Amino acid sequence: MFGMDFSTGFGGSEWIWALGIFVLVVLPGLFTLILKSNTFAIGIILTTAFTRVLFHFAGMPRLVPVLITEFCVLLLLAKALYLRLFVKMMPLRVVGFYPMAGILGITLISFVLNASEMLPAVFFVRQIFVFYLFFIALLNLDLSQKTVMRINRYIIFLFLIQLPAAATKYLVMGQDELWSGTVSWQAGQFSTTLPLFAIAFLLSFYLFRRKKVYILLVVAFVFFGLAGQKRAVPILLPSLALLLWFLYWRGAPRGRKRIFSISKLKTLALMLTVAFVALFSYASISRDEMYMHGLNLGKLYEYTVWYNTRDEIAMYGTDDDDLAMGRITITRISLDHLKRGGLVRQMVGFGPGAMISSPHLGREDIAFRRFGIRGALTGFVIFMLQSGMVGVILLTFFFLRIFAKAYRVYKGSDDTDFRMVALGLMGATYVFLLDFFIYSPSSLFFGVLTPVYFYIATIVLNRGYRNYRLFGKGRPS
Repeated sequence: MFGMDFSTGFGGSEWIWALGIFVLVVLPGLFTLILKSNTFAIGIILTTAFTRVLFHFAGMPRLVPVLITEFCVLLLLAKALYLRLFVKMMPLRVVGFYPMAGILGITLISFVLNASEMLPAVFFVRQIFVFYLFFIALLNLDLSQKTVMRINRYIIFLFLIQLPAAATKYLVMGQDELWSGTVSWQAGQFSTTLPLFAIAFLLSFYLFRRKKVYILLVVAFVFFGLAGQKRAVPILLPSLALLLWFLYWRGAPRGRKRIFSISKLKTLALMLTVAFVALFSYASISRDEMYMHGLNLGKLYEYTVWYNTRDEIAMYGTDDDDLAMGRITITRISLDHLKRGGLVRQMVGFGPGAMISSPHLGREDIAFRRFGIRGALTGFVIFMLQSGMVGVILLTFFFLRIFAKAYRVYKGSDDTDFRMVALGLMGATYVFLLDFFIYSPSSLFFGVLTPVYFYIATIVLNRGYRNYRLFGKGRPS
């Protein structure tokens, strides 16, 4: 369920002990190291985002890595603001300030009009803005080329270790939605969004470098999704490949703009082949009854439609916790709630925190109790019910703004590395928006892919890094 879940299994004394250790030992250490090293600060934020399974295996509550991540973000922001405003006495660099300020304004208006509860509202604001603050911090820190290269290589490492983690999961558990690499024990959506995010950059690198290793890695990440029982990866892959292929063609020098060149058609055909082979492979290893006699595209289509339009609660006439609804059904019911709420509710929603679920706040299964929806909630539904259509429009505009700025860098730069990273950023933005509107809240709100996304956006959009070598000796060329 979207929102912070504080059910951890810790007793009161254990919480006090853990909090004491965090305050007396962890905080002073983090504070000292972050003040001295940008590399350390960004590395800690990325590490705690990508190793939540390890915290789970260590018996720690999910709150621990989240607190460490967000504490580091706030320290890094304070450092960046101090250096920029008081030491260098220069104006702040910001991207997307007006849409994000608009979201904050809409949230405050919605909070007042709906008389929302304070603590759930704070949780909602935190989820929306914490990594935007990370973005602002990065934009205003002058990272050295050494730091950039180290972080770039570390991000590559964090994504690559997901592959053996997924292989281990498959050997131990078989196909299962639990345990998405090292990033999440419960949020199975990452078996779709993480590989698509990685593939956006791998395809971009392949389009520029034509190295077979990138295609092999694309195949590996597709099977990462299949190990998590996610058909969505090969189903959505063709649209991502088409977008990147089109943008690559649009950005080619005038004399090379041949949309039907042999090399471009071969690339597109290769991506479609990977998608279809992945679907057939899924059918061969799946335990689903639908695939007992192999892959039938007609049955797959029928199942996909049924899965997204189902309403098991209405079908069985009970509200059992195991029963769920499809995404299309949930979206339709949510829009009906908004429509019945009148113009004000359509504009600003039902208030920040309206979808925040936590047993510690007496708000278990809040989506069903308040709106009668349960199942795979999309980011669109969750955000719309709390901030209305105005909030959705502003958030969409924010990411389209980043897409447009990345496109200008892509078209205007002569550096191949920057161009292919900018193309990958556009693909990643597409993955974020696709996930938000039709799939899940994982990309934008779960704090795993967002720090990577905003770090890469900083490198692409900040003119100060245009002359940097992004990958050092290990650059893709």
